[in-house]
Amino acid sequence: DRALRRFAQAYETLERLIARAPGEAGPYEMRANWLVDQTGSTEAAREVLANAKTADPMINSWLTLEYLDRNFAEALELSEELPTKDAIEVIVASYWQGSILRALGRNQEAEASLESAARQLEALIASRPDAYHDLLAFIYAELGRESDAIREARRAASGEIEADRFTGPTMEENFSWILAINVEHEEAIEIFDRLFETSYYSAVNKG
Repeated sequence: DRALRRFAQAYETLERLIARAPGEAGPYEMRANWLVDQTGSTEAAREVLANAKTADPMINSWLTLEYLDRNFAEALELSEELPTKDAIEVIVASYWQGSILRALGRNQEAEASLESAARQLEALIASRPDAYHDLLAFIYAELGRESDAIREARRAASGEIEADRFTGPTMEENFSWILAINVEHEEAIEIFDRLFETSYYSAVNKG
């Protein structure tokens, strides 16, 4: 329903899912994410998470809201609670911490955290060359490595589009964002114009 921009039906389905499994965190987090993406309301998203009937702390969702609301000190505290059970979770935590430290003006610490995330992810990609290029693109972008960020985002988009027309356009969306922040506006706009006419999971948020 979301991919086809049937918003009302999608929300109804999600509400039924919450009613059937009130202890599961996923549906609440999805509801909060949709509210932010479609309305820009972090206040409404916070209400959803605060009233969720789950024991899951939903650290990622709360961290995202604190970051969006520019509560960077609170976001940094939450980032210390992110799961780090596997290599990707460690890298994501380092990326988050680097981004937050940058926002706090603690640039030397931010650089160290982001460089660590980049090195670990580069090593992981060496053994899995078909994966994680989108995440590496965002890390490079935070480090100011413009050409590297564009290269990795382009690689992620081309690979995912060929493999999956449902989630592939999300990689194109990420690519256009990387292009835009690196002043490649014309190509970014061309991609966004095409995506507005495409049915895919995350584009409906922008509808």
